[in-house]
Amino acid sequence: GFSCGTHTWYIRAFDNAGNTTDSSTQSFDVTCGGGPIMPTGTVLFNTPKPRMQTITNGVVTYLDEQVSTPVISSAVPTSSVTPSTTSSSAPSFSRTMIRGSKGNDVSALQELLKKDPTLYPEGLVTGYFGPATERAIKLLQKKYHIVSSGTPKTTGYGAVGPKTRGVLNNLREI
Repeated sequence: GFSCGTHTWYIRAFDNAGNTTDSSTQSFDVTCGGGPIMPTGTVLFNTPKPRMQTITNGVVTYLDEQVSTPVISSAVPTSSVTPSTTSSSAPSFSRTMIRGSKGNDVSALQELLKKDPTLYPEGLVTGYFGPATERAIKLLQKKYHIVSSGTPKTTGYGAVGPKTRGVLNNLREI
């Protein structure tokens, strides 16, 4: 519990470079009498809890959130919509994915990869692009003559870039 009197606090945040910033000071009073202790003043019971996050190129990704699957808008004029022969109702792969990527599209990628045990014998669908998924992408890239050496940063080997997405999107239609 709290002791009688005024209580104050602030939050100090640090980044990896050693920079700091402080929040404004918050306070509340605890009055004591014959009954239970009751705080008065500004009490921030609904203050959001801190959330684990990563920041890449200025984009904050909260680690407790799943990336939502893109929705195709029904407001598209019907004249520009071509019928799809795809058996899957999921949207096509549309972003670059590398080791460390997370989300529903990574799960969809893993679902597709596990259909070929020669590529992805682990068959894990976790929504996290880890070492096993990277190995499977490298095998797929070799199999379809996309790239067979280098790194995700230099040649795209092991990353799901535009050429690999094109092959994956074609495989989804089979």
